[in-house]
Amino acid sequence: MYNSIEKFVRAYPTPRERIEVFVKILEEKLSIILLSMKPGKSYSLSTLYKELEDFYRFDPIVLFKLISKITLEKLKKLGMVEASIGYQKTSIGENFGDPIAAKGIYIVNEMLKFRTFFSFSEILARVSPFGIYSLVEVLYREEKAPLGKVATRLKREATSRRTKSLLFQLEKIGLIDFDRKSETISSTQLIKILWEKLFEPIRALAFYLTLPNESKRELQFFQNNPEELQGAVRNILIDYFIRKQNICEPRSLILLLLRLSPDGIEAREILEEIYTRLIDFNLCRNKGKFSMNKLLSILENLESDGVIKREGERYYINNYYINKPL
Repeated sequence: MYNSIEKFVRAYPTPRERIEVFVKILEEKLSIILLSMKPGKSYSLSTLYKELEDFYRFDPIVLFKLISKITLEKLKKLGMVEASIGYQKTSIGENFGDPIAAKGIYIVNEMLKFRTFFSFSEILARVSPFGIYSLVEVLYREEKAPLGKVATRLKREATSRRTKSLLFQLEKIGLIDFDRKSETISSTQLIKILWEKLFEPIRALAFYLTLPNESKRELQFFQNNPEELQGAVRNILIDYFIRKQNICEPRSLILLLLRLSPDGIEAREILEEIYTRLIDFNLCRNKGKFSMNKLLSILENLESDGVIKREGERYYINNYYINKPL
């Protein structure tokens, strides 16, 4: 469809329109699927599903939640894939989409160092692509901005409850600081990371339709270190299922971690994951104390029920339970 720069520019003639396209790609599902498609290869839903299964080796039922015709049609509309006999990545998808998708996945995982939950999908469900781009730009350049100016960038009414609710949510994930008294929004370290590592390259790409080699660093890193991409996608999927399917009960969360750990996982790693998601990220209301003894008791029960098995220090989900509903 947009298998050349000329066709892509005709479809999205202004830099603003192209910024919106590139920011939309950051939605985690779109990024994961796009990076999973090999250039020059045509995919049906089933062959794409098999591609993901072979690469990630996660429980197939987890990967199945990622792939849908709706997701592929979104990528098609953005010019990243085309459909004839199956779906195939376009040159735009390969040269522009892949580096942006890799940057997005990389940055979402970088946010883990700040002990904060960050999801482009969650943000883009509340703010337009150009709105979040504009917010990051103004706070990066000015560090502080009055509520009215920020609301204008977000295309919202400054006095509305929905606008303030959104700002509270952005503050919760550490993206901004919101002074209620002065109604001033301040920048944070995350704004600096987002602009310099992601939105500034997106701006350059939208205006000049070229990416310097240094802007492809994250893509090259994942290509050279596929295990890093597997780990990054695993983190994204854990958070996705906790939020979308409310997997907060410890037993269910343990099973989710095992489904996403084809090489097994140690008890101490499970405990660390539970603390990170349930307590540090505050993704679940239950923030009670969770001890190693309680974890080992749950693992022992799962093992006696035949749901999981133990080999040395590592736990694995039994094959019988792979493909069972989450």
